[in-house]
Amino acid sequence: MRLGGSPQRTGYNPQMAWIEALKLMRPRALARVSRTASEAAEQTKEIKATLKALSKDTSKSMNDVAGQIREMQESLENRIADLARELQVARLKESQLRAVMQRDLELEGEDTELRRLMTDVDGIQQHVRQAFAAAEFSQEPFPYAIVDDVLPSWLYKALVAGLPPVELYADREVNRQQLTVPFTLAPRYGQLVWRFMTHTVLDSILRPVIMERFGPSLQAFVHDTFPAVDPDTIAAMPIQCSDGRIIYRRRGYYIKPHRDPKWGMITGILYLAKPGDDPRWGTDIYTVDGDAKAASLAPLWIKEEQCHHVRLVENRPNRLLVFLNSKGAHGARIPAELADVEIERSIYQFRLTPRSTTMRAMIASLPEDEQRTWQGKLSDY
Repeated sequence: MRLGGSPQRTGYNPQMAWIEALKLMRPRALARVSRTASEAAEQTKEIKATLKALSKDTSKSMNDVAGQIREMQESLENRIADLARELQVARLKESQLRAVMQRDLELEGEDTELRRLMTDVDGIQQHVRQAFAAAEFSQEPFPYAIVDDVLPSWLYKALVAGLPPVELYADREVNRQQLTVPFTLAPRYGQLVWRFMTHTVLDSILRPVIMERFGPSLQAFVHDTFPAVDPDTIAAMPIQCSDGRIIYRRRGYYIKPHRDPKWGMITGILYLAKPGDDPRWGTDIYTVDGDAKAASLAPLWIKEEQCHHVRLVENRPNRLLVFLNSKGAHGARIPAELADVEIERSIYQFRLTPRSTTMRAMIASLPEDEQRTWQGKLSDY
């Protein structure tokens, strides 16, 4: 996730995208498979030759013979296991590339109208502002807003159509199936619309509107966290946003109550639900007994017995949940026991935070023991 500086504005290059795609099937990976298979075949020949030689050499004890055979058998088994893993990776990469090519065929020509619609930035901005004006705001257990129909319908439909094929998540665990935006590999249509979302809609439209509504709450939270920093400095601090990530979840997904990494002071979740999707698999909001500040940069995981469920923010199409990452907790789940139902849940998550130079200056104002809670590698779930 990129934090620091302004988002880089780069145009989408279809040729470069296909170059990235083809890297997945470069000869290097396939050569490793071929080499492993050849080595396994050679090992088999060696075992046969050794057995033939040993059968003629009656001077060797049976223990010596058995030991040599075991060593060679173990070596062969290891090489066959390597071959199986290489083949599995090669098949996965091939299926991902095929899925991208198939989606490109399905959406061929659709980008012409999309490019025309994307020129109406003023219309998008007006729609977003009207949606925020009608939004539900709450201060407990933390400041949050639920904004329905946050984007023009054409843009939301384009974002959903541009979601990466599910095959691109297949090499990740159920609870970690996610892709950062802009994508390294994705269909051309998805690359186009999601770059527009991060570089134009998020940074130039959503970020200013979110700050208009959450600015006072954020400033109060920062003042509480960094009391030595002058309030005027806090009021003037520049805010940047991450490009974000698409998080894909299926049946069996569970993320227990937590607070996001504290470097992300405001979190946004755009629910990418499709018509007919079950709204129950949204975001649960909790109050927390004995609420405390996070002791590190990592997400703060909170015991369920400390949490009290406040509400479910339902997984509705074109709904945006924005909240201050200050106290309380949130979580989500899709029960594994729903075996007779195929469930998918996709969200777009992004975060807003002061720029890195501002953060370093504010951290330096803390006592040394508190500074340590802000040190280390940025992490996420």
